[in-house]
Amino acid sequence: MEQVYHQITKLEGFTPSYEWCQKLVRYMQIVTKMVRDFVRSIVSMYGSIVPEIDLIRKYNFQEVQLPGGLETPGEDSGTTACVCLMNKERIVVANAGDSRAVLCRGGTAIDLSIDHKPEDDVEKTRIVNAGGFVNEDGRVNGGLNLSRAFGDHSYKKNTELPLRDQMITALPDVKVEELQPSDEFLVVACDGIWNSLNSQQVVDFVRERLKRGKSCVDISSEVSSSFLGRFSGIISEKY
Repeated sequence: MEQVYHQITKLEGFTPSYEWCQKLVRYMQIVTKMVRDFVRSIVSMYGSIVPEIDLIRKYNFQEVQLPGGLETPGEDSGTTACVCLMNKERIVVANAGDSRAVLCRGGTAIDLSIDHKPEDDVEKTRIVNAGGFVNEDGRVNGGLNLSRAFGDHSYKKNTELPLRDQMITALPDVKVEELQPSDEFLVVACDGIWNSLNSQQVVDFVRERLKRGKSCVDISSEVSSSFLGRFSGIISEKY
């Protein structure tokens, strides 16, 4: 699921399309609200960003996994998530899927998340143990080319396993990074960018344009139009 820039809610001869889009919008609203409430609950309980990774994982994305049913767009629908929580001292990144957060530190790209791909040893072991397989193209059961996501309920039907051990899981990896004076900006983007450019190339692209006085919105649009049109990201300048 990528960020939507334009949508057609009704096609002639296909009356269910509008209803499907309405369900998709509602599904996205539910997930967005639950993630927002999750972040607020952590901050309210502990007063600030907590550095304990185990604690963050305890209240992880599993809390917002929704079961399949009439209110969801379909059991094959899903999305990645890369959530960044930042104050003036540190940044906490929780990632599930192949979206990526990259910090620019004095011009150098610092990856703050791990791309979850089926061919990685840890991911492949979980997939196989759950009854699935990874084909030669690196796809789960010949389908998804990522190994963690919200939704995608067709990969989460092993009733003998908890959600975190299913072929596709929403369990995030969490990284806490202490901020430094040389930190300049943060880029969060989907695989549409990272399949075309590496982290350093994206940092160089963004940094050069920020120096020219371009806005984050304009830079995001330029990336979108220049690289496959699949960019779904946020560029956040320091403070």
